[in-house]
Amino acid sequence: IDFCEENYHFTPYVVELLNSVSSLAAAAMGFWCRTPPPSTSARWPRFGLSWMAFIVVGLGSMIFHGTMKRTGQALDEIPMVLGNLVFVYCLGPPLGLGDRELALLLVVVGVALVMAYLVYESYAVFFFSYGVVVVYMTVQSGIYCFRLCGKNGVVVQRFWRCAFGTYGLGFILWILDHVLCAKLGVGHLHILWHILAGGGTLIYVFVLIGLAADKAGLEIHAAIHCYLIPYLRVTPREKLNGNGAEVNGNDKKTH
Repeated sequence: IDFCEENYHFTPYVVELLNSVSSLAAAAMGFWCRTPPPSTSARWPRFGLSWMAFIVVGLGSMIFHGTMKRTGQALDEIPMVLGNLVFVYCLGPPLGLGDRELALLLVVVGVALVMAYLVYESYAVFFFSYGVVVVYMTVQSGIYCFRLCGKNGVVVQRFWRCAFGTYGLGFILWILDHVLCAKLGVGHLHILWHILAGGGTLIYVFVLIGLAADKAGLEIHAAIHCYLIPYLRVTPREKLNGNGAEVNGNDKKTH
């Protein structure tokens, strides 16, 4: 597999410099979110796995685009597949399964998918494995957000739309990049795919945190970091005033 960026255009040491650098966006998001508010990390340590998935995927993608070797491709695509399984675990078990059963099932599925990927060495195996889980997470989280979510439903639903709108735009640009490259021999839209897919997935994890908070009966607030990046704050009840607003909060919030 190869991409439209001209190989070794900027330096003889990196095959696709622009794609390599843009891959670090996901890793940067993971590092940024590795220090969540203490209340969040204490209640749901499983979300730490999500941020680690961002870091591993970002670094693996950088290695892949920097070398364009089969080993680099595996370091990019296998973490993407396994990262999706981490998000499924954070989403929670469907009806009839407990947390332990879900964890065991995902481990078995993860091992089977990695083995199939290594044995067949086919991009189609990766695309199918990755795509099916994305569709499941989209549908299942949508059901939780729009049908089962409680008092935090408005905020969670807004984040859900933002997450899949951002990711969907990135996917459209990924397709256009392949089309333009095949027809015109030019195109650098893969850079935007890295940024938008990472950003959409980041917001999706906040959807999962919002669902966990709602299930625990906690209040959540939408906030903006650096006037650009949306994220969620989980506020203990004792820090809320009578109107449901956080006392002494410095972030811009919407309810």
